[in-house]
Amino acid sequence: MTDWNMIGSMATQAVSAYGDYSTSKIQYRMDQAAREHKKIMGAMSAAQQQNALTTAEVQTRDAGIRALRSIELQSLHTKSEATVNAAAAGVTGNSVDSSLQNLRRSALNANAARKASLISKFQGIEQERKNVRLSQIYGRDVSVSIPPNPTTALLGLGKSMLETWDQNQPEGMKLSDRLNTATDTLFKRK
Repeated sequence: MTDWNMIGSMATQAVSAYGDYSTSKIQYRMDQAAREHKKIMGAMSAAQQQNALTTAEVQTRDAGIRALRSIELQSLHTKSEATVNAAAAGVTGNSVDSSLQNLRRSALNANAARKASLISKFQGIEQERKNVRLSQIYGRDVSVSIPPNPTTALLGLGKSMLETWDQNQPEGMKLSDRLNTATDTLFKRK
């Protein structure tokens, strides 16, 4: 005689197992898509930061060139003015040469300060570039994602179906009873 409750229960378990497996496959694909999205967004963010640093580097370089031109123009203007003033006053000789030498020294000191400032700014930009790269490396998702395995789903389904079968069998005919008898016989238990 066929036990329709047992067959119905097994059919329900099979449909449930298939649904669980299908759901886990969809979840796995969604997780993979989310990881890929996060990776792309991280790369875009890093690229934007690198672009901003490149812009800052170019602007710093341009400002350094403008400062150099300004120092050179100021030096030429000051030297010309000093030469004209000395000639108008009728002063010549070592005192004029000494004054001109002091003006050149002042221009060289201003240029050295400009270079030191530029070097410091460029080092800061390069450090920021390194920080962006490190942030990108540290932000990578390295978690392990294992796709659902149909074999595992089938084994779980098989186990639950055997348990259902076993629950619907009379005492002495259950698989667990048969396994215990076979084990006892095999190992000669008393």
